[in-house]
Amino acid sequence: MTRCVGCRADPLIHGVTDGDANLAAFMAACRERGVTDVAASYLFIRPAIAASLKWHVADGSLVERILAPYAEGVRFALRGGAGGGLALPEAIRRAAFERMERLAADHGLQIHVCGCKNPDVASGRCHLVREGSEGDVERRTQSRTGLLWEAPPSA
Repeated sequence: MTRCVGCRADPLIHGVTDGDANLAAFMAACRERGVTDVAASYLFIRPAIAASLKWHVADGSLVERILAPYAEGVRFALRGGAGGGLALPEAIRRAAFERMERLAADHGLQIHVCGCKNPDVASGRCHLVREGSEGDVERRTQSRTGLLWEAPPSA
């Protein structure tokens, strides 16, 4: 039996946390800890998230850098009826996920694009949640006892 250990890279922030160096460091840390599968998705903007960013992030230029690409974004409902919001433009997400797949392969990892927030890019689920025999969702054990990786300070 093949053992699958997964983690989530979610939410990634376009142009802030998804640089090649940051992702390579994250994937190396994952691999060192036995992770085989990484579910990835980008920040999904709802009105409350945009308001929270504006309220809690003191650097207004950073908030603008985060939110600007969403001006041309795609509006849709999340799978599973969890509301709706705004995703990055499809072309940005497609290119980013393809780049992530190449980086992940360098570390022996498999990327699974979360279909819940990317129904126009991915089909199915991110595969880190599986259905049990009765159709209920079984969540794999999650550790919340520290970070695998921490982003370096912004330049």
